[in-house]
Amino acid sequence: MEHKGLPASEALPPREVRREEVSGSHLSPQWHLLVVRHRSEKKVTLALSSKGFEVFLPTYRAKRQWSDRVKEIELPLIPCYLFCRFRSSDLLSVVSTPGVLSGCGADPHPVPVPDFEMAHIRRVLTSGFPVEPWPDQVAGREMAGRMVYIDEGRLRDVSGILVEEGDRCRLVVRLDPVQCSVAVEIPKEQISSQA
Repeated sequence: MEHKGLPASEALPPREVRREEVSGSHLSPQWHLLVVRHRSEKKVTLALSSKGFEVFLPTYRAKRQWSDRVKEIELPLIPCYLFCRFRSSDLLSVVSTPGVLSGCGADPHPVPVPDFEMAHIRRVLTSGFPVEPWPDQVAGREMAGRMVYIDEGRLRDVSGILVEEGDRCRLVVRLDPVQCSVAVEIPKEQISSQA
């Protein structure tokens, strides 16, 4: 095939390849959600990091009762999941890492996470406020609370359901890519308006 003004040896590639080149998706690293083996989140994070990939494994501190004492340990906030930033051309290197089970649900490939969604997730999980997993429903009932919007501070532009228990105030935020929620304990003065 010969393109107008170009010799056959420099002809444009087929339409599908041209579309990918225009989008640049194979050139720019993008965040993806990876499913990993249970209790191997930290090992997979280290393995992917050693390959040069940027990895984000959200964790939280939890107290566990041992036979003779209570110990505080660090646990994955979203068990069996982590976030990794890579180019589509690096897919094989990522999914061949021991412990990676690739994508989630029916999709065998890692799920792309848009940059704006990733920025939202990181803002919530790295705010410095205590964070913990939160069940979406308790005993089959919808969670009670009012929807609020944070318009200043470390959680600026984050919205969620406000759950108040005594003097504790938690903002429950839905993380859509992983279909789960987390609770962030925040000072009451940070809550300024209804969403």
